[in-house]
Amino acid sequence: MRQVPRSAKNTELYHAEQHFRGEIDTNNRKSILEAEIAAQKYLLSVTDKYHIPKSEVRQTQKALKTYLKELEELENEK
Repeated sequence: MRQVPRSAKNTELYHAEQHFRGEIDTNNRKSILEAEIAAQKYLLSVTDKYHIPKSEVRQTQKALKTYLKELEELENEK
């Protein structure tokens, strides 16, 4: 059976909490991007606590940059 990366588990748990708190509007791209950015930042803040492998940390950093760029582009469209 394939192992699910620790970062994926933690990110999905964070998203579940965001949904529970009503922080994500799934019909709004900006809201989704902001939720993704918050989740990536959270994950980077707990890498030591949850022993996230360096390869997953690099992947998270890359994803964060992508989400930030996409959010900036979205905001510049207006």
